[in-house]
Amino acid sequence: MANYNCTQLGCVSALTGTYSTLQSCQSACVGWGCPPQLTTNTNIIFAYDGSGSYANSESRLGMFKSATAWTETLAQAGWVGTEDHTIMQYNGIDNPGSIPQNINTSSGVITLNSWMNISEDWLFHGSIPYVLTNQLNGTRNVPTNLSDMLYPGSQNEIPVAVQQQYFSKYDWRDNMAVTGATYPSVPTLVVCFMHQSSYYNSNSAVFREHYDLWSDVRASSPNPDYHKAFLFPVKNRCQRNIYWESLQQTLTNGILSILPGNQDDVANGVGKR
Repeated sequence: MANYNCTQLGCVSALTGTYSTLQSCQSACVGWGCPPQLTTNTNIIFAYDGSGSYANSESRLGMFKSATAWTETLAQAGWVGTEDHTIMQYNGIDNPGSIPQNINTSSGVITLNSWMNISEDWLFHGSIPYVLTNQLNGTRNVPTNLSDMLYPGSQNEIPVAVQQQYFSKYDWRDNMAVTGATYPSVPTLVVCFMHQSSYYNSNSAVFREHYDLWSDVRASSPNPDYHKAFLFPVKNRCQRNIYWESLQQTLTNGILSILPGNQDDVANGVGKR
């Protein structure tokens, strides 16, 4: 009888062991770690943790250079989509904790009313294309402050005018309680550069709200497969051990959120169905 091994290498990695059938192996493993296959018209949004973790030009320049190097290779292979970069600032968007947000979906109205950390709530970042917009009075909302781009000091390497070609500011879409989310007409990938996300897990009310948002908006979409998101934990430049623990929280909770059996797990408070 053939045996199938789940390993820590390759595209399938989670529960290691030996299984008697390919199906049992695939059921025990979770696909992660390999870049998603993108169609040539996919639009990409790079959302950066805007907290103090990356409040320096060194960290942001490193992520930006890596991101643009990747999109250059995509373009060489025929990719014709757009790319946008945004710093998710603490104070950049009205907090639902003080100004609740209602989003109409085919499953009902999703209400975001918990205090959230716009900078670090990575699951919410996946919903950027559907509930946020980079348009202001019909044109792209271009940052003027380096804190909303690659941070003060970065202009010595990349001029402000060049940074402004890449970066946008986002805010809530209007009247979503009536009109609902907005669905892009092409596949859209959000790449979330994230360091710390303390207490952001299935036990927190805000995580559950963001899970319901992603789940219901995707279920209401005319093209569910257009919804794509990739959590990219990135170490900051600090060397104290506590910062490794913070990064590990993001890694652990990110993996737990996609493991088989953890979706819509009502017994553990995840999802509402």
